[in-house]
Amino acid sequence: MNIFSRLFRGKPKPTRRPTPRRRRSFGAADIGRLTQSWTTTSQTSDEYLKSKLNLLRARSRDVAEKDDYGKRFLALVRANVIGQGVKLQSLATNRDDGKVDNYATKAIENGFLEWGQKGVCTVCGKLSWTDVQGLALESVARDGEILIRRLRGWQDNRFAYALQLIEADHLDVDLNKPAKGGNEIRLGVEYDKWDRPVAYHVTKKHPAQSSYSNFTVGGGHYRIPANEIIHPFITNRIKQTRGVPWLATPLFRLNMLTGYEDAELVAARTAASKMGFLKSEDGDGYAGDNDKGDDATIEAAEPGLIEQLPDGVDFVPWDPTHPTTAFKDFVRAILRGVSAGLGVSYEALANDLEGVSYSSIRQGKLDERDQWRALQRWTVENIHEIVFADWLEMSLTSGALHLPLSKMDKFLAHKFRPRGWAWVDPAKETDAAIESIKAGLTSLSDVAAERGETRDDILDRLAEDKAAAEARGLNLTIFTEGANNAGTQQTSDNGNDKNAGPISNGDD
Repeated sequence: MNIFSRLFRGKPKPTRRPTPRRRRSFGAADIGRLTQSWTTTSQTSDEYLKSKLNLLRARSRDVAEKDDYGKRFLALVRANVIGQGVKLQSLATNRDDGKVDNYATKAIENGFLEWGQKGVCTVCGKLSWTDVQGLALESVARDGEILIRRLRGWQDNRFAYALQLIEADHLDVDLNKPAKGGNEIRLGVEYDKWDRPVAYHVTKKHPAQSSYSNFTVGGGHYRIPANEIIHPFITNRIKQTRGVPWLATPLFRLNMLTGYEDAELVAARTAASKMGFLKSEDGDGYAGDNDKGDDATIEAAEPGLIEQLPDGVDFVPWDPTHPTTAFKDFVRAILRGVSAGLGVSYEALANDLEGVSYSSIRQGKLDERDQWRALQRWTVENIHEIVFADWLEMSLTSGALHLPLSKMDKFLAHKFRPRGWAWVDPAKETDAAIESIKAGLTSLSDVAAERGETRDDILDRLAEDKAAAEARGLNLTIFTEGANNAGTQQTSDNGNDKNAGPISNGDD
């Protein structure tokens, strides 16, 4: 290029800088140095559980048996969801007048209570119905699931019905293959083309059972029809076949916390036994335990003792500082993460009420109780409702209940009443409940349900206490006022006395 072309080519155009590319993806979708260890593949729930379920269950059981917080969580679940047992309230009513059939309701409630006694409701004869409820829920929380076999036509009780509890280990997670009729077996459960369970393939002996027992059954599987099995577990994904232990999320934290506490305990114990070293210039000042000469090394210290060290020997103290001041806050932070994963409050899991105010603990209790109520409803829907329907049908069929089978739809009307809770400040909450009842915003039935009782439970107790007081010549105002207020509330529900009317034998 010559000089003239340079003079007449015009003003040079400014160089355009490249426009920076806008990031249109989510940060969690980026693949880079900070996310290279983050998984980039997805699996079906069954594929994941096929390789991980047995390991998760084993570690969950280990934590539940050996870790204090794991045991505490299972105790909280059992106490808050089941408590002393979920109570059955029969709601059988007469079709002609809509009144409660007192004969039928008492017969059903008393019959179910009798069936639930220890030695009656289970095939092993070792458990009561309350035991079954608690053990089943605890197994679901610890193991992720449980199998409950429904044995209709059982001959060892007059109700012709019993239950058998089967640990989840018996449901073979490695059994995955096609089945007859176009069905498919996934993780031990056989499904039809609509993904409906049709059978459960249960191992004849526990996978971990030793062969020394004379009663050990050989290998292989039992094929149990699905209508004989209750298989409760929390479903988190579509087409999920097996349940995941509830402790799965915080397992790693709990295990690491246990190791950390052990290390701090050893360090604190060492720090409490403060020691030191004796150092000489040439390293030859101490000849061992057998040296009893004048230059014997001092190996122990006593209170108030003053000693002079041998020539050329210095004392080097070792003063470890444990536990550290951060120990308390660190443990609290870990347990807060654990409690979040378990769905319980930190105060309940750690049993720590330090610095908790009335307002904060009340709000925490309310939030936590919503969680417990959700689990109560889940348990009732997945276990209690099925068992009661089975029991009622078999009890009517076998004649254990003197009620007509043709009116089973009437006798099926019921409600299960889980446990309730006392309030943080009972006086304030009781006053609020009384004002709500007076204003017509709630009823005695609602208040009783909050406490895990029925309205009739309260009225019956009031009547019994009043009768007992009158039999002793006492006229206590509290019984009179309570009965009058409760009676007024009872009749205000629909304008008539629900306990009035002729006693029926269930035949309408």
